[in-house]
Amino acid sequence: MIVSRNPYEILGVTRESSPDEIKKSYRKLALKYHPDKNPDDAEALEKFKEISAAYEIVSDPIKRREYDNPSPFGAGFNPFGAGFNPFGNMKRQAPPKNQPQRGRDLTFKMEVSLATLILGGEETFNISYDNPCQECNAKGATEFETCTTCNGEGGILHHTRQGNMFTTSSTTCMDCKGKGDRATDKCKACDGSGVIQINERDITFEIEPNTAHGHVHVMRGEGGLGINGGPPGDVAIQINMRQPNVEKLTKKEKELLKKL
Repeated sequence: MIVSRNPYEILGVTRESSPDEIKKSYRKLALKYHPDKNPDDAEALEKFKEISAAYEIVSDPIKRREYDNPSPFGAGFNPFGAGFNPFGNMKRQAPPKNQPQRGRDLTFKMEVSLATLILGGEETFNISYDNPCQECNAKGATEFETCTTCNGEGGILHHTRQGNMFTTSSTTCMDCKGKGDRATDKCKACDGSGVIQINERDITFEIEPNTAHGHVHVMRGEGGLGINGGPPGDVAIQINMRQPNVEKLTKKEKELLKKL
């Protein structure tokens, strides 16, 4: 059925209405004029068809965008040919929602004595870093609503006509930063920042005998926490020799230096 009237008016909503508001209004009207509730009522049947056709337009992000921003060359015009959309990958620039993401790898440098490099030994040091908040999966919030500016697409298409030239471009939606939704609350655990500060976490590990200056010791799974069930990252520690103070060398260090 072709809709001759404004589909927003048919559904009793506006262009600024959110997808949830549109769906709610549609269900109310569809229930009122449904053929099962209005048997042998031709007028109600036509009204039901009109409501359904209007909802088909405004509930579909592409059809709604085409209705709100009609092409100067007519509906359905595509200067690149049917089925081709060079901007299809530009709509949403954020990573897919709820996709597991591996935690961040952490890299540090530490200095040890010459004796420790040669003889080996246990070393403990502390590290500070930012961890993604596990309460909100680093989003800064726990409740979201569909962005009404881009209808959840994360990007906005712009149609421009200059003379006989028709161009289409896409920009990231600034209202939702390309995410397609907007926060309606603030995560209490991270105060909306999406990260938790880890301060002076102690890490203990063994340095093997005859470890070379500059050796990188990797501790698997000891890095930043993952998101959405993703594995943690690693900790990489570059072990360097502390510049010895000849006047304060221990007896063991003096003996080792004599053997070098």
